[in-house]
Parts: sequence; C-alpha cells; structure tokens
Amino acid sequence: MNATLPAQAEAGGEPDRMEWMVSLALRMMSIGVSEKRWFLAVRAQDAAGGKHWVGSVHSPDRTKEAWETALVGLGISRYNPPFVVISDGDQAIEGAVAQTLPGVRQQRCTWHLKHTAAEWIRERYPRTEDEGQRRGLMAAVHVIVDAPTLEHREASLRELASTFPWLTTSLRRGLAMIPPQDRSHPIRTNNLMERGFRELRRRTRQMDGFGSDHGAANFHLLWMLKENARSNGRDYLNEILP
Repeated sequence: MNATLPAQAEAGGEPDRMEWMVSLALRMMSIGVSEKRWFLAVRAQDAAGGKHWVGSVHSPDRTKEAWETALVGLGISRYNPPFVVISDGDQAIEGAVAQTLPGVRQQRCTWHLKHTAAEWIRERYPRTEDEGQRRGLMAAVHVIVDAPTLEHREASLRELASTFPWLTTSLRRGLAMIPPQDRSHPIRTNNLMERGFRELRRRTRQMDGFGSDHGAANFHLLWMLKENARSNGRDYLNEILP
C-alpha cells in the first residue's frame, strides 16, 4: 500500500480528548490517473460536543493495511484512548483499529444495520402487496436496535424469533457490536460523515475530476477546514486565509 500523500494536517480546532470517533472511506477520482483514489477520513466528537474532521489520508485502496497507515499517520492514538470507534462494519476498518489502537471499543453504525435489514426483508417480501409486512418487520427492527437496555432487546428478539427466526438470526450477528440506546452511548451512527460526503460529492459532481492527486488532496483538506469551522460556529475564511 502506498499512500500518495501523508496524513493531512488537523483540520481546524483540534479536540483535547476524543469521546467518539467515526470512520468511513470516501472515494474520489483524479484526472490523469488510471485508478480511483480513496480518502480514508476520520471525524470525531470531543468531550464538549464539538465535531471535527480530524483529517484524511489519500490512498489507492481501502484495505486493512491502508487504514492502519491512515490511523498511525493521523496520530489517532494521541487523543487519550480509550474512546469509541464507530464504523459501518467494514472489516478493514475494524481490523486496523484492533491492530493500531488496542483497547479501544468498537461500535457499528445503527443506520447501516437498519438499512441492511430493510434489504433482507425486501428480498423475502418483494411484492407490492407485501408492503404492510415490510413495514411491520421494519418497525420491529427499530424497536430491537434502539432498545433502551439489553434485556429489552433480548425480549423483543425472542418474540420476533417465534415467527421470523431468519430475521432474528441475521440481526443478532449485527447487534453484537451495537449497544442499547441510553445516555452512555449518545452517538450511534456515522451518518454525520455520510451527510458530509454527500455534500462534497454534490459540490464536485460538475468537476471533471482533479488535475493531480495533490490537487484532490488539497481540495479535500480545504473542505474539511471549512466544515470544521461551519459546524463549530467559526468563520472558515479566517482559517483558510490566515
């Protein structure tokens, strides 16, 4: 694995202690390069509730080795572990976190599990007239995933298993890394990254790629600076143009 650029500098307002970290990969294309490139990006929420793009690494792939290089290069271990890492279940991310950040607790995104469950249900009940069945099963999925305690979750799973054992079995595998919905687990999804990525894609959709890897990485760094300033109530121009 060869990251084309070193880890980006901290994108504005470095948190003192990270309470939660969410990880996801973003793919972008560079002109003149035969392969797609990935930005392996990390966003965090600090103890005061501030949200920060910590940085990203420009990489030709998103393997476990690539994520290990990204986490080390971004200096994630300096944020006073243990903290919690939330991902979408990507085995490369989870393996890299276990290797480079031993002792850090990992969580999976609740939105991704619900989205996957909806796909399982639609495969079983694909007809238009099955809409009521799909809605009912998804309501049960929400109750189970968002249960306030593990005891409530287990009771709901047992009830579902009596009629839909195939769905219960599939859910149990994903729920192993999803805690109950309580005050000690305020962040349960990495959708805050998904929304940011959608906005970045929207802004770059009309662009015919980038002239170089360096240009693409610079654009992404400026975008992180802007987003960090915006989400924390600062004027981004003062950070981009000192």
